[in-house]
Amino acid sequence: IVVALLMLLRLGRAVWAVHRLVLSSRAVSPRLADAIAAAGLDVAFVSVNDRLGAPLAAGWLRPRILLPAGLVNELSPDELRSVLLHEDAHRRRRDPLRILAARAVAATFWFYPPSWLLLRRLEATAEYACDEAAAPRRSDGLVLAGAVARTLRCALFVTDASPRPTPSLAGGRASLA
Repeated sequence: IVVALLMLLRLGRAVWAVHRLVLSSRAVSPRLADAIAAAGLDVAFVSVNDRLGAPLAAGWLRPRILLPAGLVNELSPDELRSVLLHEDAHRRRRDPLRILAARAVAATFWFYPPSWLLLRRLEATAEYACDEAAAPRRSDGLVLAGAVARTLRCALFVTDASPRPTPSLAGGRASLA
C-alpha cells in the first residue's frame, strides 16, 4: 500500500506540473496562427510555453496543444503542420486522460508486471496512431520524421530545470528509426 501511495503521489506531482504548464502558456504568434490555420485546426486549442522541451497535448477534460516557444522558429511550415496534426490527434483521442488513467492503474497495481507492460503498449499504440493521423502518406511521414528529429534536438538543449514532459518515443529506438 505504501509503494502504491508513493507512486500515486508521484503521479499527482506530474499532474500538477502539467496543470501549471497549461496555466503559464500564452497565446500564439501570427506565424504560428498561420500554421495552425494551414493545418485546419482552431487557434483556441494551441498555446505556447517557454518552459517546455517538446510539444504535447495536455489537459484531461479539455486537452490543449502546448508548443515550446523556441520550436516554432526551428521548424519549417510543413514540419510545424505535421507536429500540430500529431498533437491534435492526441487531443482528439483524449490520450492525456486515457494515459493518466492507465498510469493510475499501473501505480495502484505496481506489483503486477503485466500492468506496466500494458501501459507501455498503450503509450506506444497512441504514438503510432497519432503518427498515422499526422502522416497518412509516405511523403508526410518523411516530413514528420524530420520534425521529430528537430524537436528532439531542441528538447536536448533546453536549459530550464523546471519539470516538463519530454517526448515519449514510446516505441523506443525502432520507432525513432
